[in-house]
Amino acid sequence: MSPEAKVGLLAVLLFVAALAGAVVFLAGGPGELLEPRYVLRLRVTSAGGMVEGAPVQLAGVRIGEVRSIGLTPAGQAEIVLRIRARFPIPQGSRFAIGTTGLLGERFVTISPGPPTAPPLPPGSIVVGQEPVTVEDVVTRVIAVARQAEDALRQINRLVGDPALRGALGDAAENTRQATAVMRRVAETIDRMTRSLERTAGEDVPAITAGARATVDDLAAAARDLRDLARDVAAGGQTAQQVRDAVAALRRAAQGIDRMVQDLQGVVNEPQVRQVRAALGEAQAAVTEARQAVGEARALIRRADQVVERVHRVIPERLELPDLRTSYRLQYDLWYTTRLGHDITFTLLPDAPRRYIFTWRDVGMANRIGLQVGQWLQRPPVFLRYGLVDSQLGAGVDYGTPPGPVYSLDLSNLNRLTLNFYASYFLQRDWGITLRATDLLQTPTFGLGYFRRF
Repeated sequence: MSPEAKVGLLAVLLFVAALAGAVVFLAGGPGELLEPRYVLRLRVTSAGGMVEGAPVQLAGVRIGEVRSIGLTPAGQAEIVLRIRARFPIPQGSRFAIGTTGLLGERFVTISPGPPTAPPLPPGSIVVGQEPVTVEDVVTRVIAVARQAEDALRQINRLVGDPALRGALGDAAENTRQATAVMRRVAETIDRMTRSLERTAGEDVPAITAGARATVDDLAAAARDLRDLARDVAAGGQTAQQVRDAVAALRRAAQGIDRMVQDLQGVVNEPQVRQVRAALGEAQAAVTEARQAVGEARALIRRADQVVERVHRVIPERLELPDLRTSYRLQYDLWYTTRLGHDITFTLLPDAPRRYIFTWRDVGMANRIGLQVGQWLQRPPVFLRYGLVDSQLGAGVDYGTPPGPVYSLDLSNLNRLTLNFYASYFLQRDWGITLRATDLLQTPTFGLGYFRRF
């Protein structure tokens, strides 16, 4: 063998050894590469986006990969999983198709079952849970939009009803009239209470007590004079005068006694107690009436405030957006290094605040965006934020149709990605786009066509 042949053979052997070393290194070492594995067959209704070699994770740890993808005779998708032998999967585990980001790379995720359960034997057939598809997301977004439109239509019908506004006005007027009536009743009760206080105050019991004391004093004086008359000579003039005085005093005492009895018949103690009780009840009624008047006034103020707020918040006529203008659908067809297409769904496109759903590179990378946007003070600067290309990010648009619109999207905090789009309208609903993606890392430029529906 010539020296040149020996050198060439040695180079080939070194290249094969280096290639084998690289394969072993990327596989995690010779132990992991030669580690025995077993197979499980996962059956799902759809394996959309799943590719061979996709990772298989158990509780978030990679334990194998997808070997192949096929169809069963019943039309189900069958995914063959190669699992490392040192990772037994207990029976009762749940299998599902997961996604990095929102709709990025697909992988198989396994939620382990009870640790005491026996492991699944090699070659077992397991059934996976249904994955969430983009069609489900779009269907839910459209359903929410229709529910919002129905709610706005019902509010418009309710607020626009003249009977409702008339009923609110009548309720406020009735409350004012009731307050005026209660105020007049309270004033009448107050006047009656003052009259009773003047008529049945503390003077009558005081007069009665004074009269009784006077009667007692006169009776005592009469007894003293009678005793004095018995001591004086029976036939003397002094005795006669004394008798006359005693008789006069007795008549006066009897008259005063009758007057006291008459007063007691008219205003006796039980009647005085009743008058006082009635006076207390009248005063309590006045207090309650005054409180009711205060509460009624507060109720009127609150009703006026509610009516004012209703008129301030809800206009006389609430204009509902037409279903045809409550959303906008845009389709983009573009070419960079390959052909691709995007779908953009905008909810309430003509409102100051709108909601945007984007599906870029449909069928390939499947980058999803869910954003909320609003004008910065006034057009033409429009700010968006939320999910941009399946990552957290923000975007800004400059310009308003049918003029040119320029857009910048910044996303992926771990690997900053900046995309630029320029749209030029050739007609009202279609035009061309210029696009430059991944400007900070590996820029790619392309040209496209868009159509709005």
